Amino acid sequence: MMFKFCVFLLIVMNTNGIAIVHGQQLPVVKPLPKTMQINSVNYEIIPGLAEITQIQLMKEAKESALGYDEYKVLFRFIPMEGHELLEVLKNKELEIMLKYHSSSVRVGAAYIRKMNLRVGTRYAMKLFQTHSGGLNIERYFYESKVLENQLFKVYERVIEELSLTLTFNANDSTIISKIHQELTPAEQRALIDAELKPIVDNHASEKPFFTQSSLDFLKKHSTLLDEYEAALGALAKQEEEKYQQRLLQEKAEQEAADLLAEKVKAIANSEAPKVAPSTAIVRGCYYEVIPGSAEITAIEHCLSAQKSVYKYNEHKVLFRFTPEQGYTILDKLQGKELEFMLYYRDQKVCVGPAYIQQKGLKVGQHYPMQLYQKREGQICTEQYTYTSEILDNDLFELFPQRSMWLEKMKKETTQVLDSLEELEIDSTSTIMNYERAKKDLKLAQLDKRLGIIRANRAIQLARQKARNLKRMERMKYKEMRKRLKGEPIIQVGNLRTKTAHPQK
Repeated sequence: MMFKFCVFLLIVMNTNGIAIVHGQQLPVVKPLPKTMQINSVNYEIIPGLAEITQIQLMKEAKESALGYDEYKVLFRFIPMEGHELLEVLKNKELEIMLKYHSSSVRVGAAYIRKMNLRVGTRYAMKLFQTHSGGLNIERYFYESKVLENQLFKVYERVIEELSLTLTFNANDSTIISKIHQELTPAEQRALIDAELKPIVDNHASEKPFFTQSSLDFLKKHSTLLDEYEAALGALAKQEEEKYQQRLLQEKAEQEAADLLAEKVKAIANSEAPKVAPSTAIVRGCYYEVIPGSAEITAIEHCLSAQKSVYKYNEHKVLFRFTPEQGYTILDKLQGKELEFMLYYRDQKVCVGPAYIQQKGLKVGQHYPMQLYQKREGQICTEQYTYTSEILDNDLFELFPQRSMWLEKMKKETTQVLDSLEELEIDSTSTIMNYERAKKDLKLAQLDKRLGIIRANRAIQLARQKARNLKRMERMKYKEMRKRLKGEPIIQVGNLRTKTAHPQK
């Protein structure tokens, strides 16, 4: 006889994302996000929804350099359950802009009507985010087939719709002559692109015919085409300016590299006279300062972002230091490959892809550097360290906004100084007050140090007195025990005599 048993598991999800199975709570495993490498940077792909939160007119057409009304469209990204956003993205509103390479402009009214944008509506979207930082690294960007923001892709959609209104049937009754139609330059270019599209895509042998539907479509989307053409002109100008800046930067870097190569050749001259190095205090230690150059010898990936505590791909960068003419380095450093590290207080951290890309690190390149070394017998944390104005070894990967913060502080300082000049405050008295305050601070520090010395001295004297008293008590105790265990003593007046033992 066969029995069939059916087992039912009651699984309930509570509000905290915990699965409850027969009264026992089981944690729900969060899905791992998909990753994609773009320009040597790993991005997490977060699926979700974009909710439009604000649509606001920023510039009218007469004030805008684009020639159309500029709108600011903000949205809030809602990730799918189980996915987490970066801290900088949580509860942050992002803006929809038309993009072309690394440049972007605001959208217009025709784009808003075309995409049917309304406050409160939600659209499917993918957000790309990375934990790596850097000056030239995009921390996040988004893609959406519904809310397409790449200029050429949204333009291609219009051209594709326009091409569907054309016909290859020569007997079609809706065919009209486009010669007698008044078309704007943007409409004419869109029509040419639409006529070429079936020839390119389907390898058609002849151009399609222009129809009344084509004319109606062009007039309906005329404003949209004008916006796209104006945005393309502005974005192309921005890209050209960035290209010219890159050319100037590359030229300056090449000139610096040539100058450095000449210095390296001069360093190789062994007949040059020796130079006494200067000294400097670095991290509380005295070092000899040796100017020279660093040649990158190797760049190797050593730890993945998943295993790294800093959440980025760690790289091992090796270099060989060559001192300037007349300077000598320690024997243990001559011809040795040193590892380039980022310093944060007393910790060292490997560099990441953002630092390598921002600094343009390549094997074989030379960079100016100062080596700090100390001779044998000197007690300090490190026997050598290094600094470089180009390859600054601050903690770049974990603090990508350091340069922006310094610029902000410099700007605030300038504003304060300007306000002081406007109020005509006596600078001499201000300087004197500052000098007096510095002197008072120094005296207070000396008093504090002297007080600490006096307190330590008093503690030492008290401890010594306690030890002496303890030693005296010990001596008295030993003497008393010796009296009790020895011969009895009879004291008569001031005389102490011992009793004679009876003779046997």
